[in-house]
Amino acid sequence: MITEEDFKNWLQDPVTMTFRKKLKEDIANYQLMLINVLPEELRMLQAHCQAAIKIVEIEWEDLQ
Repeated sequence: MITEEDFKNWLQDPVTMTFRKKLKEDIANYQLMLINVLPEELRMLQAHCQAAIKIVEIEWEDLQ
């Protein structure tokens, strides 16, 4: 089980912070790409965007 303290430490880890920053940039790019995406690529792009958002917005309570 992950404690709240462990989760907070993970959020402050430099690798985690860099990864989450990159995901936020990816989300912004995905959202721009949604405007011009081909219909057959839409679902894949939406799935990538949704997965990135879940990781960026994860809270300790989500892991319980």
